[in-house]
Amino acid sequence: MTRDRQRTCYPVALAQRHPVTLPPTAPATLHTYLQTDFEQRGFDADDARVLAEMYVRQSSWFTKESGQPVPSWPPPADYLDSPRGLPVTTHPAFPPEDRAAFGLYPIVADCMELERLLPLGLGMIQLRAKGRSRSDQDALAVDAIRLAHAYPTKLYINDAWEVALRHGAHGVHLGQDDLDQADTVALQRHGLRLGISTHSVAELVRASQYAPSYIAMGTVFPTRSKQLDYAPLGLAGLRFLARLSPVPVVAIGGIHLAQAQAVYAAGAAGIAAISEMQDCPNPAERVRQWARLATSQPAGSN
Repeated sequence: MTRDRQRTCYPVALAQRHPVTLPPTAPATLHTYLQTDFEQRGFDADDARVLAEMYVRQSSWFTKESGQPVPSWPPPADYLDSPRGLPVTTHPAFPPEDRAAFGLYPIVADCMELERLLPLGLGMIQLRAKGRSRSDQDALAVDAIRLAHAYPTKLYINDAWEVALRHGAHGVHLGQDDLDQADTVALQRHGLRLGISTHSVAELVRASQYAPSYIAMGTVFPTRSKQLDYAPLGLAGLRFLARLSPVPVVAIGGIHLAQAQAVYAAGAAGIAAISEMQDCPNPAERVRQWARLATSQPAGSN
């Protein structure tokens, strides 16, 4: 299904000024008014709806805390940059991921790649075996979990949550389309970690309702590993979404070592990589380069 994604980065679109006056009205009417205005700025219907909801929540918080009227409309571009605008979740929270585990986060397609990387001291690796039959994916996940148990590296299984649960994987990574089918309460109850893919503010808001261990955001840059039906976020879009996220952010999409420092500075705790590690002649040296970069980041930058 093709998604009509905002083609201008979020901060720019939010800063665009229209000759409008914020009406003194009840929240329900205000929400309708704001959603229409966000759509006129170019956001798709889902993003416009959740941005309007966030503004109403932020305004209620602002008025309660400061005793002042809500900011003029349109608000400053950074007014919505806070998890305070997110709806309260009732889902039991997943265990947090160890902050030291973030950094370079390779995504591999088979056990051969996994065996090559497991001895290198990485904090996290994800097995993502798309394009295979369900039985093949499940068998591969079982083998990968068995291999990973011999190493301290934390293995996340993409999609095959039942196998991960049954065989004791460290964590599961789910896309937006997988969330409705997965028993996330069972995953949380058994102590697995959870990562969720997002591509927009609407998907970020949805992901936050599961109280996951991390949220993946992308794609940041154009990538050859996935055909896109939406525009890349860019660094400004990543920065906006990362400031909204209540949990650590993993950036993904077209990111190589040369861009990594800027991506960390935009708020990413980790960087998922597919092509960066594929066919790399010296993976151990590449991992060391990434590790040096991650440890050079100022405290609190990611």
